Amino acid sequence: MNTELKPLKTFAQSERESLMKQFHDVAAHPPQTDPFSHAGAQAWQEWTESCRAYENLLFSMGVPL
Repeated sequence: MNTELKPLKTFAQSERESLMKQFHDVAAHPPQTDPFSHAGAQAWQEWTESCRAYENLLFSMGVPL
């Protein structure tokens, strides 16, 4: 039986990992619409803004991207 203790994750570390996973999920699924139509351009704009928001949040937490 292994009695060595595993290091516990801090709340900040688990929060960073959770945000990284959310960022990867958002970034991996861009909108599947025509970017040259008005609705498609708006969907792409919202997607890029959400990705930038995650990037800025992770950058402020000190996560290298």
